Amino acid sequence: MGKRGPKPKPSALKRLEGTWRPDRGVANEMTPTPGVPACPPHLDPVAKAEWSRVVPELEKTGVLTLVDGAALEAYCSAYASAVWFQRVAHQAPMVRTKRGDLRANPAVAEARKHWALVRQLGSEFGLTPAARTRVGAPAGDGKGDETADFLFGPLRVVHGGAGK
Repeated sequence: MGKRGPKPKPSALKRLEGTWRPDRGVANEMTPTPGVPACPPHLDPVAKAEWSRVVPELEKTGVLTLVDGAALEAYCSAYASAVWFQRVAHQAPMVRTKRGDLRANPAVAEARKHWALVRQLGSEFGLTPAARTRVGAPAGDGKGDETADFLFGPLRVVHGGAGK
């Protein structure tokens, strides 16, 4: 029987989300060395371009570590495959079988599978909109959000209760 429930989140991610609790923290959690893994030389040009596009953004958010290279490689390779299958599917959305029947190009299904894999792997790094809503990015200057402060005023604690 497989494991049940969602995968546990690292404490660093819980801290970014604001949901970390010391009483539920893992005492011996692995903390890899922060840094940017080297781009594998064997990646195809589309995968390398995706690596070059996402790594600087991931580095800014502080989620990359030196051991993330294989997961990032898998994401970039899946992205390159999805792009390739998408191009093939667009060139010929329908194909003829040996019997002469028209069928949907198998590349359409493969593109769909690879885009799903891209979304799944990308969410591990916060590369999807849904994944980003669960993670707060570190503030750039440490002063907070000037726009929100201007529009709504600085944050203040409000104590509720009847008659207060």
